[in-house]
Amino acid sequence: AFLATGDDIREMINRNGIENKVGIVYEEFEKGLIGYRQENYSDAISNFNAVLNLSQGHLSAQDYRSKAQQQSGD
Repeated sequence: AFLATGDDIREMINRNGIENKVGIVYEEFEKGLIGYRQENYSDAISNFNAVLNLSQGHLSAQDYRSKAQQQSGD
């Protein structure tokens, strides 16, 4: 078994030039949540669809898309 500390992993990531940043799935889901909370359901549905196109098993996106569809009447 191999165990490494968080510091070891960060050092390895930095040494190999890897950036630790959020991806498109996270960004689209976040936009969808913002749209949903602002009751902008059509935009939220579009964002959740984008998430599901990239990550079909994203349960939260499925749930929020369904809720947004119910709210918008679509």
